[in-house]
Amino acid sequence: MRSGKKLFLAVLLLGFFLATFASAESFLGTTPTWVVAQGYLSLTATAIGCINYPENHAISVTVYSMPGSTLTDTATVTAAILKPDSTTANVNFTSSGSGVYTYTYNFDLNGTYKIDITAVDGSNSGTASLFAYVGNFDLNISFLNNNPSYSSGNTGTIRNYVTNTDANAMTGLSGTTTIYYPDSSVFVTATLSELSGGQYYYNFTAPSTTGNYTVTSSFTCGVNTDSNNAGRFSVTAGVSPPTQPPGGGGTVIITGGGGGGGGGGGGGLPAAGVEQAIFNLTQGSLKTLELRKTAEHALTQVQILPAQTVNNASMVIEHVSKPAKTPEITKEQKVFKFVTVSTSLRETQVEKASITFKIEKLWIALNDIESASITMQQFGEDKQWKELPTTLVNEDEGAYYFQSNVPRFGSFAITGWKKGTFQKQLARIESIDLQNPMIGVPTIPQVEIFNNGSVDLDFKVKLEIIQGLDVGFVSVEKAEKVPPKQKVSVVFSEKWIPTVAGTHVVTARLYSADLATTYDTKTQRVDLAGTFRYDVLIKCVQKSVPRGSPEDLNITFINAGDYYEDIEVRWVVLNPDREVISSSSTPLALRPLEHRVMNQQIAIPQEAKLGNYTAKAIVKYGSEERTAVCTFIVRPVGEVFLTSEDLNTLLIGIVAVIAVILLALRMISAFKKAVPKAKQGEKKKSEKPERKGMFAFDKALGIKQKRSLEKKAPREKKREKGKGFSTLLGFKE
Repeated sequence: MRSGKKLFLAVLLLGFFLATFASAESFLGTTPTWVVAQGYLSLTATAIGCINYPENHAISVTVYSMPGSTLTDTATVTAAILKPDSTTANVNFTSSGSGVYTYTYNFDLNGTYKIDITAVDGSNSGTASLFAYVGNFDLNISFLNNNPSYSSGNTGTIRNYVTNTDANAMTGLSGTTTIYYPDSSVFVTATLSELSGGQYYYNFTAPSTTGNYTVTSSFTCGVNTDSNNAGRFSVTAGVSPPTQPPGGGGTVIITGGGGGGGGGGGGGLPAAGVEQAIFNLTQGSLKTLELRKTAEHALTQVQILPAQTVNNASMVIEHVSKPAKTPEITKEQKVFKFVTVSTSLRETQVEKASITFKIEKLWIALNDIESASITMQQFGEDKQWKELPTTLVNEDEGAYYFQSNVPRFGSFAITGWKKGTFQKQLARIESIDLQNPMIGVPTIPQVEIFNNGSVDLDFKVKLEIIQGLDVGFVSVEKAEKVPPKQKVSVVFSEKWIPTVAGTHVVTARLYSADLATTYDTKTQRVDLAGTFRYDVLIKCVQKSVPRGSPEDLNITFINAGDYYEDIEVRWVVLNPDREVISSSSTPLALRPLEHRVMNQQIAIPQEAKLGNYTAKAIVKYGSEERTAVCTFIVRPVGEVFLTSEDLNTLLIGIVAVIAVILLALRMISAFKKAVPKAKQGEKKKSEKPERKGMFAFDKALGIKQKRSLEKKAPREKKREKGKGFSTLLGFKE
């Protein structure tokens, strides 16, 4: 009977132990597959790549004993070298110490050499392969998964496969790729990273400019260089056109067609010179629409800062003749183009908006236009043309690019004054002085003008200060009876109080007192100092990945300062030797207190080195830089891996199991002592006899009663002997 109880207790304890351990596994979040690690050798061969001419060249390999990644110098290392003429040479390597083995081989033929290396150390072994390319030959470059389509903001990939004239895949090459916008300007030029088997890749974030992109990839192998410009992909806005246009009061939908008169027309596909866009807006998040038919309607970009979140908004841009029922533009001005912008958006849904347009220098020269006078005008509710604040924002060899802030969308005219009517010879602007502006501090603008005439003249000076879509300051000041051949400083009574740091575009215009004559326009940029504080966070989503599997990066950029400016953001991944295996960069502009999250998937090559990898996200503006770092581990395929956090949790579980075992042993010992005493107590008389089959809990735990069983016996304090650890567990000392 006693042995049966012992067996029962043993089974109960074992079951409790297994249940506790199973719960510990469950706490780890997964049930690991426990694998007994087998010893093997891991070989890392130094790439040879391209050799310009036949010559002697060292072959080097580093041997690690696994698991543990311990460098070993006791291995026997050999190689079978397959030559271009299909013969094989077998060679033996020599140990150079620190796990490195070398052999100098005479590459005496032009072509591709394949080198298969084997290392043996006792019962452990490992292999590695590499290629050497000797002499002159052509590189055959192809694009894999060519012509995909991406949504703006998603991650795209350029992948190339490179072989030589022997049709052998080429590894260890130096390659670059250049991606071109739909207008053929450069989006990015980047270094390609190697995957395996002659494949190379570059990951990028699809830009906001929609349309068809082209890609040129170039590779160099020794004295050989070749390229392929057949890469293609497209970028869409990332939303599907609605089956029904969004309704609501004041909604206008134009689906294409139509001629002069500002839009309208029947349905169907858009006519030539008409461009449509369907997009979503998020309240407070700037939306940029990159336009493709600039040659027809002159517009390159529309930016909208929405006051509300709107789905499936639509916009139609169309080049038209002069809209019907609109007055003539003054004869002193020349019209470059009329254009209408129609949208389903109501005015209450748009907080701010701007239009950027392009005007060719050839047109300006042929029409004798003063370039400083280029302006966008809008046909207003008062049935008159009104000049909008227009700023020169860029220039290239063939064109100027201007930006105008628009109070609403509708009919526009792009105009310029002829040089005879833009009378710089009579008066001009000498300088603009903003008195060293600072955030939150009122400043008094001043514009210095010069009367180059022969009589006193009255002027009006208009000053506009713009940052992005924000018009920070507009004011007009009089300058009366300015003497001839004299400079006058016009001090504005209205003060400018800057609120956001960064680059501001300041434009001053000099008019006659009746505004009939424009004398001069001057534009300058002012960089307003402030707190540059772009913070960046990065998270490596997987703590470990096997070779050949991608690693996901979660990157957050935060503008915690008061700058609003383009910055450069980039991310790189470094292998255990601090070599860059992947990198990418893109410009980014965040408004103060705005943040942006980017998710990037980084391809890890099949032949990647094992160990700790570092991912860095970097924000750079001028001399300022912020960096965030996370790490992950690349492990062999199929190997079980526990992170340090998992290991700590496992150790805590083991300690808890040991504590439970000790407590169980204590209770068993107490139980064994309590049963005989309970039986012995039944034979004696006591004041309170115990019920049959029952015993007190304190007896079960082995605690002695202090009260004497004899009646009227005096209470005495007894000195107890010190108890050791074995006594605590219930064993005799």
